[in-house]
Amino acid sequence: MKKGTRLSDYDILKKRAIALRSKGMTQSAIGDVLGVRQSTVSNWLIQYKKRGESYLEPARLGGHKSGFLKQEEQEELAKLLTTKTAEDYGFEGGFWTYKRIAALIVQEFGVSYKTRSIGDLLKRMNFSWQIPKKKSYHQKEEEVKIWKEARLPALKTKANEENRTIIYIDESAFSYCPYVCRTYSPKGVRPVLKHGYLRGGVQAISAVTEHGGLYYQVKSGTFKGQDVADFLIHLLYHFRRKNLLIIWDGATQHISEEVKEVLRKRGQKRIHLERLPSYSPELNVDEQVHGYIKKNLLANRLFYKINELKNAVIQGYQYLKQKAQLVASFFYQEDTGFYQT
Repeated sequence: MKKGTRLSDYDILKKRAIALRSKGMTQSAIGDVLGVRQSTVSNWLIQYKKRGESYLEPARLGGHKSGFLKQEEQEELAKLLTTKTAEDYGFEGGFWTYKRIAALIVQEFGVSYKTRSIGDLLKRMNFSWQIPKKKSYHQKEEEVKIWKEARLPALKTKANEENRTIIYIDESAFSYCPYVCRTYSPKGVRPVLKHGYLRGGVQAISAVTEHGGLYYQVKSGTFKGQDVADFLIHLLYHFRRKNLLIIWDGATQHISEEVKEVLRKRGQKRIHLERLPSYSPELNVDEQVHGYIKKNLLANRLFYKINELKNAVIQGYQYLKQKAQLVASFFYQEDTGFYQT
């Protein structure tokens, strides 16, 4: 072995993986034998095919020296960190840590970085520590793209031509257990919120317009078809001089017989209903309303009676109802796609 190199665990595993593959073993079987994910084995084999025996050479020591990865290698690392998860490389949990990134660099570039040097490297690459956004793996990205680039602009044109008000509608549950946010406490002493593990809570249905209008109803229990139908009647009365273009998800209560009856008798011409792409709550502007109330107005608040919780939720909606400019700003949230940047 050359001076200044070392054989890492990854070096040993990928050598064994390639040797087992040469004997005809499947990638899935290799993953089971070595205790790594099949995608990790696949990545090793792809890299070996591209780089040959050089890919199996032990990592050269370094990392305490700045700029050990070349610029093009840093760009490739940035691509790997943004297009793949830690789970793709055999780690448990889809998040990157300094230690995991150091192991990734050894695996992909044959360079050994000290863990404490990874932070400086990431800063040079313009990376920062962030909380991921959650998305359903059921979501079809192509549908979301079509919605943002084609369908939503067409709906806005339709609303303008037919003098319709665009309204986003959504329901949300509010539980006794609050959204937890940071607060001050002595160092080493973590604050404690004691709650009663009470089940249930209240639900709300609300509607927002791009000019900051907010309309809502709050009740104990679950919103059913009749509740949604009554809410639509309420909106028809409030906007009695305008037609509506309502955007919402495909929830069961939205396609109930009660809702269809309202459309047949009162709103067949006045209401145009548009369904959002499946598993895409971030496209619904009204989600921003529920999120703001939970994370800003009710955070760290404990409730022990249903009426206390219900009153607090109503107060939250009433607060936002007086903040039309704030509500209108939710339409500019990037994920909604309402205003293209």
